[in-house]
Parts: sequence; C-alpha cells; structure tokens
Amino acid sequence: YYDTGGDKFPLLLLHGGGGFAEAMFPQIIGLTGHYRVIAPNIPATLHQFDKVINGLSILLNALNIEKTHLYGISLGGHIAQVFIRRQFERIQDMILSHTAIPCEHLAQKTAMQKNLLRMYPSSVLIPMFKRNTRNQIANASVSISDEEREFWIEYFDQQYDSSINKRHILSRAYLMSDYFRQ
Repeated sequence: YYDTGGDKFPLLLLHGGGGFAEAMFPQIIGLTGHYRVIAPNIPATLHQFDKVINGLSILLNALNIEKTHLYGISLGGHIAQVFIRRQFERIQDMILSHTAIPCEHLAQKTAMQKNLLRMYPSSVLIPMFKRNTRNQIANASVSISDEEREFWIEYFDQQYDSSINKRHILSRAYLMSDYFRQ
C-alpha cells in the first residue's frame, strides 16, 4: 500500500479492478497536498468481499486510523459501498466514480463471465484483456494529450506483460460476481 501525506486527515483511495494502487498516482499526488492518502493494493488472492473489507479494517487499525474519507473508483467503488455499509462509523464521507449498485441483472452477467473466464487458458485470456484495455484507452472520450494516452497504453501493456495474470483477472471477476450477488 501507499501511505503519503503525513499527519493530515486520511483518505482511503481504492483502485479499480484493472490495475493496482500505483496506477492511481495522479490521484495520489494530487490529493496528497490535502490529505494523508492511503492507497492499498487489492491482492489477487482475494475472491470474497468479506476478506477485502476485513483486510482494509486491519490496515486502518494498523495505521491507527479511526475515521477516514473514502474514495473508490470502479471496483474500488464497489468495495467502498460495501465498506461503508459495514463500517459506517469509520467513514467521514465517500466519493464514488465509475461504479454501480448491486442488481440482479448484473449478478447473473458477472457470474456467467466469471465462469467463462475460468475456462480460458492464460495464453488467450491475457492478450484478450490487454487488447481490450488498449482499445478502451485509445478510444476513451476523456480529454488527454496523445503523450498521456500513449503513456497509459504502454503502462498497461507492461502490467499485462509482467504483473497482471490469470489469477489477477479471476480475482476481479470473483469479486465483481460476489458484489452484484449481495
């Protein structure tokens, strides 16, 4: 996890499912001037929200943080929604971005996706996700420079070549399925 910003009021920053806390560096840098930013990685070994929430509680306890702002993006937004329901007293306020609420329609869809992804060999799954990520970045409607867009394409290419593996992808699929099923 990243912990920066010193003794300011804490902000727990939860990353999306497609990456790691380090991919949140623009947010970490931008928010550190105002908050103590704690940005944990969600381990690829976790498949259930209960374990993620317990892990975050243990982290906050270890850092002696009783109350925090909570900022979740995508999968991090799903985690934030479960965390605030279970540990409301620890949250000062919450920001959600690019996330959804649990619903039956998405529960069925994500359960099916999880089961399909398990069947793909890594040699097919990783290039498929890498290509999809490249396309999402290349075609994103956000206003960024060509250099910044190229940076993110190269960043995620490197992640798929070295860090993101089938276990990571399946973990995110299991978490998404668990979230929408609840």
